[in-house]
Amino acid sequence: MEKYQEIERTIIKTYRAHLWAPFIKALKEYQLLEVNDHVGIFIFGDKKSMLIAKLFEELKKHSDFDFMVSYVACNLDELKYSDNLDLLNIKAIRKDNFNKDINSVQLVAKELGINKIVGVFNFDDVIEATLGSILKRGCYETILPKQCLDFNLELINPLYLIRNRDMTRWANFNELKFIEKPKNVEGLDVAGLIQNLQDYNPLVEKNIFKSTENVNLDKVLGYYDNHLKVTFLDDYDSKSDKEST
Repeated sequence: MEKYQEIERTIIKTYRAHLWAPFIKALKEYQLLEVNDHVGIFIFGDKKSMLIAKLFEELKKHSDFDFMVSYVACNLDELKYSDNLDLLNIKAIRKDNFNKDINSVQLVAKELGINKIVGVFNFDDVIEATLGSILKRGCYETILPKQCLDFNLELINPLYLIRNRDMTRWANFNELKFIEKPKNVEGLDVAGLIQNLQDYNPLVEKNIFKSTENVNLDKVLGYYDNHLKVTFLDDYDSKSDKEST
């Protein structure tokens, strides 16, 4: 068995419960993939984008669901991580001198006929963004599983339910080396705060995540509905009248 085949087996066997299962769950629960979609995966040498590429390869092999995938390797020769493409047997289109911004990604997507771009936000990113929005900006919002970029293009996040630690364990188990993006810890370290809170309540991470789908609008001072600010006072009198009758 080739090395890349051994690595593929660890995704659907060894780490099935931590990588493959949450990947499939996110696709289904948030309706991230539809028949005849053309998915674009942009690979920048980090473990997230390369793991996503392998997850979609496995999905393509084991599913009769009809969809297309294009793998686009960006600046890997310059970053000295092009060997990972061969090691993982990823057949990618090479794009050198690629500007890593959404406009460049959208141009390539339109050039290749891609209608869904794969993002790399995962579970840890979601809970950090959620708590960070409260503590840093005084609002309540999170990263969504998918987002419309324009009329013909959508961003999806199939790693949405996958943990950082499980991706790292998979990479270490297979002795894979990837580009590690430095954590921005200027100001409030939300990730560190969440980790410390785990000592008091092991359910902290899950509860932060669950809070994003259990918002009770009857118990908040205000919210935005299609950019229109709504406060609890707007229908307070009508609710009071109903409760008194």
